[in-house]
Order: sequence, then C-alpha cells, then structure tokens
Amino acid sequence: MKYEQIKYELKNSPTLKLLRSDNAPLILSFFYNQFKVTQRISITQEELETKLGKYLEFLEEIDQDFKDRSPKEYLNKWCDDQLLRKTFNSSDDPVFTLTPAAEKAIAWLEDFKRREEDVKTFETFKEFAVTVTESIAENLLYLTPEEQALYSYLSIHNQRLEQERISQNYAYQYIHSSCVRMLD
Repeated sequence: MKYEQIKYELKNSPTLKLLRSDNAPLILSFFYNQFKVTQRISITQEELETKLGKYLEFLEEIDQDFKDRSPKEYLNKWCDDQLLRKTFNSSDDPVFTLTPAAEKAIAWLEDFKRREEDVKTFETFKEFAVTVTESIAENLLYLTPEEQALYSYLSIHNQRLEQERISQNYAYQYIHSSCVRMLD
C-alpha cells in the first residue's frame, strides 16, 4: 500500500472513520448488542430508538462526561456516516440494518479480541509448551523405530510437517513411504 492510498482510506473509509471516532465505543457496543448478540439482521426504528434511549441513559449514569443527543439524531447521523442503512418494510415502517462498513468494524474487533485470547491462552499454558530440539527429540523414550527414522529423515532434509496444512492420510502415506525408502 502506498502513502496516498492509506491517507485516502483513513479519511474516507466509513469503517476506519468509525474506528477512529470518539463515539466508537458507544456505536460498536450498541450495534454489537442489538444486531450480533441477538442475531438480528434488521430492527425497526421504533425499537432501535427505544433501546438506544435506554442505552444512552445507562451510559450517562456511568460516564458523566458523556455528551448526549437524542436517539433519533444518533440514528440519522449513523445513516449519514454509512454505518446504518434505513429501508422500509412492507408496512412502510422504517427498518435499520448494519452496513458492510459497520460489519467490518465489528468483525475486526471480534478478530482482535480472539487474537488477544489466543495470546492469553498461550501465556497461561506456556510452561507446558514443548520446544523440540535435537537433544530433546533424541532423548524421547517413547519413539518407535519408524518415528525415529522419520525424525532423522526430516532433520537431515530440514523438512517439517504442519498438521494444519497436511491431511492425516497424506501425512501417514508420507511417513510410511519415507520409512520404507530409508529401510531400502
């Protein structure tokens, strides 16, 4: 990516504008709770205004510096900012759905949280992690002769099996054919 492209995206992308905005915690937490937690695609304006009003009252209690607008003003602004899409259902009632920009911002935060949890999990269980070095692998008591032959073969050729990328059947066939070749 080039400097100009990044600068343009930071200025114009609704997703990045949302993530950089002062109201990002309000917007993203509200969207997440109303659309993702409840697994809803669309919500009527009346319902969304009511829930947003209650959420704003809650935020005012925990954050005295919270600057408040009316729920309707917020919903209109979020539509203008391309975070919500306002359409009408068969009864001509206004209905709101998340835009792809809002979906991307939520997905990014979910992914970020998931990665943090992976790091925490690793840190928690780090003491149980096994680092395979030559001296440890040679001293493993429970290697079968086939496994020892495979380890030697892989060490010599600097090859490594990655279970995420190689199916178990392929790995078994590879191990079996390698051991047979080494014994020949």
